[in-house]
Amino acid sequence: MSIVCFQLIYFNFIFSSAVNTDTGVVDAYQHMAPMVDTVTYMQWLYKQCRDKGCRFVHDEIHGLLRDQAEDLKRKYKAQLIFNCSGLSAKELAGDEDVYPLRGR
Repeated sequence: MSIVCFQLIYFNFIFSSAVNTDTGVVDAYQHMAPMVDTVTYMQWLYKQCRDKGCRFVHDEIHGLLRDQAEDLKRKYKAQLIFNCSGLSAKELAGDEDVYPLRGR
C-alpha cells in the first residue's frame, strides 16, 4: 500500500467515523471482538472435562500458587492445575494489575 493510498484511507476513516479533529481527536479505532457467555461456556467446559474423566476438587489456596503447585499436584495426584481464580489472581499469581471488568 502506498503512502498516498494509506493517507486516503486514513482520512476517509476519520471522516466516516465522525472523529471531530477540531476537538483535538486525531485518531479513532474500531474492531470486532468475540464475546463469550461465560456461564454457558463454563457449563459446557465442565461437562466436556467431566465426560473425559477429569476429577474436580474445590478447595482454598492462600499465597502464591507457584510456590505450592508441586505439593498440590502430589496431594491430589494431578498432572495439571488450572488456575480459574478470576479476581483472586491478585493473591494466587501475585498480579496486582487484575481488576474487574463489566461489573463482575
